Amino acid sequence: MGMHAIIEVHGKPLSLKEKMLLKLIQSHRRGMLVTISDALRKLYINELNFSDKNIIVATGGVDINKFDPYITIHDARQKLNMEEGTWIIYTGGLYRGRGLDFLFKAVTNLDIKVMIVGGSNDQQIKEWQYKAKKHNLDNVYFTGYQSPETIPLYLAAANMLIMPYETKVYTANNEETSSWASPLKLYEYMAASRPIIASNIPMIKNTLIDNHNSLLVEPCSATAIRKAIKTLVNNDKLGNHIATNARKDVLKHTWTTRAQHIINNVGKHTL
Repeated sequence: MGMHAIIEVHGKPLSLKEKMLLKLIQSHRRGMLVTISDALRKLYINELNFSDKNIIVATGGVDINKFDPYITIHDARQKLNMEEGTWIIYTGGLYRGRGLDFLFKAVTNLDIKVMIVGGSNDQQIKEWQYKAKKHNLDNVYFTGYQSPETIPLYLAAANMLIMPYETKVYTANNEETSSWASPLKLYEYMAASRPIIASNIPMIKNTLIDNHNSLLVEPCSATAIRKAIKTLVNNDKLGNHIATNARKDVLKHTWTTRAQHIINNVGKHTL
């Protein structure tokens, strides 16, 4: 029967090497493709002529054991030497389409502190610090790059977590991914057991549900973000509700569950 040849893809093939590898998978008698979203599956079928029967969809995942659902905000902040107050925390890249401009506008004149955890280099961080100053904000703090091991602690220190993606989202390679990406921080946020505010765009709304495990807001709208922030500040019951549901829902997205899903489906598909 022979062995399966399996490759996982997180986007369109950009390099010649990637394209050649995909051709080999297509020609392999038992070649399989794993995509991180259903939208990406459709892209490979419609644009790259892959057979639907040879594609498995497996969204991103999280190591749930790295996230302590019982750690208090106070304890997390003590470990990070953070001030008290109401904190919104964003983690991840500072590339185009992340919506930080809209977040900065949203928190203007609010008694809110914002922490931006991430950034690939000092110049990138300086550019965003300059943008924060343009909004006359003195309540935005940048940590720079942090190791993956420390991210759960930062998330635990938040009153709310935010993903203010714009309608178009770009990677470090300037690839637009908003329709089919599966951002890992989405699952990290859910595992952290803190209220989530996120943009209502395709790559988010496939997993997050408004008023169930998050507050979904119109993308590119500082007004919508501001309204969601005020809602959570004034409604602890809602915040606890969506945070608890997010933690429950993410149990379907652990790396172990994901791996088992792929294994279970490989045997069902052959060329």
